[in-house]
Amino acid sequence: MGNIESIIRPDNPRRERQVRDLILDINSDLQFICEKSNDMISSMNQLLNSNFAQVVYDSHNPKQLIEDIKDRFTRIETLARHTYDNLDVGVDRPPLDKVIKDWGEGRSVGNISDMVDHFKDYGYTAEAAAIAASLAIFIVLGPTLTTMFGFMGTIAAGAISAIGGAIGYIVIGIISAEEKYHKLEEAITELTRTKNLLRENREKIANCADDLKLAIRLAQAQAKRG
Repeated sequence: MGNIESIIRPDNPRRERQVRDLILDINSDLQFICEKSNDMISSMNQLLNSNFAQVVYDSHNPKQLIEDIKDRFTRIETLARHTYDNLDVGVDRPPLDKVIKDWGEGRSVGNISDMVDHFKDYGYTAEAAAIAASLAIFIVLGPTLTTMFGFMGTIAAGAISAIGGAIGYIVIGIISAEEKYHKLEEAITELTRTKNLLRENREKIANCADDLKLAIRLAQAQAKRG
C-alpha cells in the first residue's frame, strides 16, 4: 500500500513533516507563554507577599494552561485591589480606578515615576507609593491580559482538536492516500492559523511581563529618591 500511496500522493510524507513541525512550534509558543506568565506571577508574589502557584504547561492539555493563567491573574488582581485599599489606612486615598484614569492614556511604564509622586502627594509613605503605583500598572495591564487569554482559550481548544486529528491521520496508515492528503491539508490549515495567533499573543504577554518588572523597579527607585 505504501508504494501505491507514493504514486498517488507522493507529497504526503512532506505534509506529515509539516504537521509535526507545526505541532512543535505550537508547543514551543505555549511553553514560552507559560514561562512569561510565571514571570508575572513571581513579580506580583514578591510585591504582594503572596504565594500564588506557578502554572504548568502540559502538551496534552494546552487549554488547561490558559484556564490556569486566567485564574491566577484574576485572583492576583483581586488581591492587588484589596492590598491597595489597605495601604496607609490613614491616608485619604483616591479610588484606584480614578488614579489610573487620571494618570492618562498613552503613557508608558517609563512614566511611572509620575504616578509614584502622585501617590506621595496624597500622603503615602515612599514605600506605599511605590507599591500602589506598581499595583496600578498591573491593573492597567489587566484588560490586555483578560482579552488575550479569553481569546487564546478558543485557540487552545482548536489546537487540541487539530493536533489530535493530525497525529491520528499520520499514525493510521490504513486510510487511503487521497483521504490522508485532504486530512493533512485540513490539519495544516488549522495548525498554521493556531501558530500565527499564538505567535502574536506570545509577544503581547512577553511585553506585559517585561513592562510589569520594569514598572516595579522604576517605582521602587523613584520612591527612594525621597
